[in-house]
Amino acid sequence: MYYAILRAWYNRLYLMTPHFERWSYLHGSSVLRGTVLIRFVIERSGAVSTIEVLEPSVMAPLDESAKGALKEVILPRLPDDFRKDREAVTGRFVMDIGDVGAFKQDLAWGKRLGEF
Repeated sequence: MYYAILRAWYNRLYLMTPHFERWSYLHGSSVLRGTVLIRFVIERSGAVSTIEVLEPSVMAPLDESAKGALKEVILPRLPDDFRKDREAVTGRFVMDIGDVGAFKQDLAWGKRLGEF
């Protein structure tokens, strides 16, 4: 599940690159650094529901990319012997990028290689 969410997040970051560039420009910094804490529910079917930001970051694009990834991700079904119909999960999305230009190039490279 971790890697499915990570790939969905990288794809969301790639699609939102212009938003990160704009944030960087408006805040006068090429450094993208932040953390967002999110709680979400995995349903028996593998669908993700009830996405809630518990601790927002300082970057709205980071918060939106994390929520967007969770809305789009396709997770496997919960195991048949799992006793509950859903499971609440709390996760932290962490971004620590030294240069927004390199970030954009790295994401484009990863997308071309099919990593996400």
